[in-house]
Amino acid sequence: MSSPSDQDHAAATIAALSSVYGVALQLTGAIAGISAVAYFIGFRENQAYFRELGCTWYISLLAAPDVIQTAIPALWGLALTGFIQFDLFLRGKASAKYFAKTAFVCSVLGTGLSILPDLLSHYLQPLAIHVIAVVANSFILWAAGTFVAEFLARFVESGRSWRAEHLTLVYLIVMFAAWYAPDQSGRARADADSDPTYTKLPEVKLTEVKTGERWYLVHVIENRFLVGTFGAKPADRHFRVVEAKDIRDVRSD
Repeated sequence: MSSPSDQDHAAATIAALSSVYGVALQLTGAIAGISAVAYFIGFRENQAYFRELGCTWYISLLAAPDVIQTAIPALWGLALTGFIQFDLFLRGKASAKYFAKTAFVCSVLGTGLSILPDLLSHYLQPLAIHVIAVVANSFILWAAGTFVAEFLARFVESGRSWRAEHLTLVYLIVMFAAWYAPDQSGRARADADSDPTYTKLPEVKLTEVKTGERWYLVHVIENRFLVGTFGAKPADRHFRVVEAKDIRDVRSD
């Protein structure tokens, strides 16, 4: 027959295991949630990128790790911005109202700048369009991170109880961080990569190619390579998926 001390020890062990199990479930849920958000953001950016290039069909060939990897810079930027802003709140140097004003200004600037390339595409060089798009996307990401900080600040100020304003902030976070920013980032990358003068894509030489054609390495999936040739007009762009044996040489960056 077990003694009271043995029973207490068993009860403590079971309680500890239950606590660890609960933490493991929470971590698993958090990882699954972050992975889902990363996949959605990565898919939106890749969708915008390949759509702008002119090879939307290639999106179906992307694997989940490739899609998630694309979202890492945006997630880091969002997390860093939200952390910096919320740290100001914890130090008493900023308030929820300050975050609201900052997010509004950044979202207006980002949205306004993102419209300029479409309006002035006939007057601006591709490099200028790319720079404007990058700056616009930075403002949009900063606005999204500030919305995160405002959400946390208002949640703390409300005594950790949900209100209608919290749902509005969640909507703004999703709209800017998961919908608008990835689309702008993908378009900015495509504008830069598709211009033969400013592209940083490595040039490749194929085993079978017409004389004078310049092909660039756009993306790699395992042993398959997406290569493209870019003309002055979008209609002059051509793409093909080749294998390693079809590539004779790759230009060094």
